[in-house]
Amino acid sequence: MHHALLPALAGLLAQPAVLARFAELSGGDEDWNRRLAAYLRAERDLGRLAPGARVDAATSMIVGACHESVLSVLFQGRGIARQVSADMVDDLVEAVLHGLAPQRPRQGG
Repeated sequence: MHHALLPALAGLLAQPAVLARFAELSGGDEDWNRRLAAYLRAERDLGRLAPGARVDAATSMIVGACHESVLSVLFQGRGIARQVSADMVDDLVEAVLHGLAPQRPRQGG
């Protein structure tokens, strides 16, 4: 989806008033990063994520992955963003949910 937005994003960067209006229309005071973090906290509170889940870190990882496909291409001057495959999304979810460290054996029984 981000690849379709890149041409519009490039034009918006030069229009501060348009950017401000876009921000108003897309959630006002609470940006989508905070809404994502709130969603993850709610999932944690419902027991669908670990009680100690680091929601802010997970939010940063997810947001970073979303922006990477656009910004890396934008800064390299290559036109539209690259497509992200479903497998890459699955890999991101796996990394966010299960981390990168090796699994430790459970202590006790």
